[in-house]
Amino acid sequence: MSKKICKKCDTKKLLEEFGKDSKQPDGVGTWCK
Repeated sequence: MSKKICKKCDTKKLLEEFGKDSKQPDGVGTWCK
């Protein structure tokens, strides 16, 4: 099952919503899961 979600969020909110299970290549701003 492959699901890709691209959105713009802060690193703090990213960690709060996805924890360390999220991938952020840009570091801060856009993330894909």
